Amino acid sequence: MSSLLQPVTTGRIPFRTYETWYAIYGHLITPSKQPPLVVLHGGPGAGHDYLQSLGELNAIAEIPVVMYDQVGCGRSTHLRHAPLGTITIKLFLDELNNLLDALGLKEYDLLGQSWGGMLACEHAVRQPPGLRRLILEGTPASMRLAEQVRLSCYNDFPTPLRDALFLFDKDGVHTPEYQEARLRFRKTNGCRVDPLPAEMLATWDNMRSDSTVPTIMMGTSYIRTAGVLRDWSIIGRLPLIKCKVLVAHGQYDWCGVEAAEPFKRETWDAKVMTFEGAAHFLHLDQKYAFFQSVVEFLTE
Repeated sequence: MSSLLQPVTTGRIPFRTYETWYAIYGHLITPSKQPPLVVLHGGPGAGHDYLQSLGELNAIAEIPVVMYDQVGCGRSTHLRHAPLGTITIKLFLDELNNLLDALGLKEYDLLGQSWGGMLACEHAVRQPPGLRRLILEGTPASMRLAEQVRLSCYNDFPTPLRDALFLFDKDGVHTPEYQEARLRFRKTNGCRVDPLPAEMLATWDNMRSDSTVPTIMMGTSYIRTAGVLRDWSIIGRLPLIKCKVLVAHGQYDWCGVEAAEPFKRETWDAKVMTFEGAAHFLHLDQKYAFFQSVVEFLTE
């Protein structure tokens, strides 16, 4: 990691019987008084590593950036032995509120990537007084819509690869074609940077090392969501979000296109952008174009 991306501060915050690890890029109080941007990673259970480049926003526009590993992954307390029913949306909402309180953030912006955007939506519809602006990167309006877009992505796969995905989903049969299909999906509809950035590889290693949270929240299928989030939707609740919102997704994003369409329809203060040539990770696929849009949105 370059010196530009070294956090100024790292630490741990007590949360129930757990600890939340966090990093701050820049200083929370800046000459420009720009509110800190709190970044929520995806997965669930991915950790913050793949989002580290967002720390550059501090150097670009003096925006303090706060990142953290949600409990269950990374440097925070893992949940392999958590009691049944512990790992829920409410757990991560409570953790976010605990982080904001512990850091004394009275005014802040949020950027949520993928699942992090879903969590950010759940936070925003509760109309917290300190939330100023909201950025959703690669975030679906519902898991049902995300599943539909994901299935449409497979239409371009060779038949043996597509069949291997459905075979694994049905019978758990793990074949070389299944591995190839997963890799193709990640390169086409996930991160299109070639070779894959080290921070992306680190994130996938992180999820493989402890699959507790992703398995409980999402399940193990590449076809459908079977976990806690299987029926999740923010549709119908979007008007409850009272701050300005930037919704950004990629042309090939498995959480974009139709999965993001409701963000355009609901009557709220949202700007929706599609980044051509990008997939699910805009901050990697179209880094500087995305950064420019984020800075303009936060500082206008």
